[in-house]
This record gives sequence, structure tokens and C-alpha cells, in this order.
Amino acid sequence: MLGNVREWCWDLYNPGYYASSPASDPTGPGTGYLYRILRGGGWGDSVPYLRCAYRWSDWPDDTDLYHGFRLARRAGP
Repeated sequence: MLGNVREWCWDLYNPGYYASSPASDPTGPGTGYLYRILRGGGWGDSVPYLRCAYRWSDWPDDTDLYHGFRLARRAGP
């Protein structure tokens, strides 16, 4: 799944957040930040960036050939 486009995430970006975040399933800072998280790497990125743990940040309304998103649906009850 990696290597196509960087994926937009719902999390806001705070460069120091992970130093004090929960170890399991951190949700990102609550409010007060302008940038959103992008995960992984895109087709034009070099190999070190093609991993899901790699984080980028950008304005939420930015468009780029390397930015995309994945639609996900939760199964009903």
C-alpha cells in the first residue's frame, strides 16, 4: 500500500507531540495547530520515506501530486 501517494490523516501536526503522547494509538494534539499529518511516501519520494511511520505535515487545503487519501468504511453491526 505504500509508495503511491502520501496519505492525509485526520491528526493535527505538533512537532513535539510524540515525545509525550501515549505509546499506543496516539490521536494527535487536540486543537491549536494548523497543519495536518501526511503518512508514508509518494511515487516521487526516495526509499527512506516509503514507510508508514514517516510523517509529513502540510496545510489541509494543499494539493499536490504526492498527496492523497484512502477511504475506509467500518463494517456495520
